[in-house]
Amino acid sequence: MYFCINLFKRITMKRKIIYLALIIAVGLFTAFMPSFTGIEQDEQSMLKDKEETLKNNYVGTWGNGVKKEEGQLVDGVREGTWTMWYPNGNRSELGQYRHGARIGTWTFWNEDSKFNRIEYYYTPSLTEVEICIDELEKIAAESKDDWRQLAICAGYLVEKMKTQAVQDEALLQQGLDWINASIEIEEHYWNMLIKTRILTRVDAKLATGALIKTINLGKKEIPDFITTDDFRQLNAAMNTLGGC
Repeated sequence: MYFCINLFKRITMKRKIIYLALIIAVGLFTAFMPSFTGIEQDEQSMLKDKEETLKNNYVGTWGNGVKKEEGQLVDGVREGTWTMWYPNGNRSELGQYRHGARIGTWTFWNEDSKFNRIEYYYTPSLTEVEICIDELEKIAAESKDDWRQLAICAGYLVEKMKTQAVQDEALLQQGLDWINASIEIEEHYWNMLIKTRILTRVDAKLATGALIKTINLGKKEIPDFITTDDFRQLNAAMNTLGGC
């Protein structure tokens, strides 16, 4: 009788230990489940971001397999920085798109990689044949911290006045205010060039000083600047103004 009772107690204790071990194991597994789920969610999120990036990134190639162009597509429309290459692999163009249209400064190279030229593109909203000054003022006001956009507004204003053979002192002053604001944010060859063009219609002495600064910035920012058409035109303007 004693033996049977003792055996029963030992069997019961073993079962208790087994049950306890199972409870602890289940508890630990449950405690770590959120971490495993979080890791899985993070991995899925990373994969989704990678797929989205690949989907938006466009790469075109030439027939020989060399990369032709590369940039971002947003809803199938070109956006942001785009780079183009020649069939020999040398870069040909570099610039920005906004809503599928070229904007701001675009740099071009020859097939031998030598610098060719820089071109400036106005924003899509400024490409209409006519635009009233109120609209232009609104665009400039909305872009008060964007040196490129301020320079574009000033350049557009000056080009329209030149095209229409108009000499409006108030508009020239407005353009000068915008370009000075642009330069105050960040000084570059491009916005200094626009300022020079404005000053040539306002004050020859001030224009000469701006021309000198523009040329120096061009030499600093643009490879082989002294071989470009811009440099030759600026030198010709300098001679006209009596700066040298």
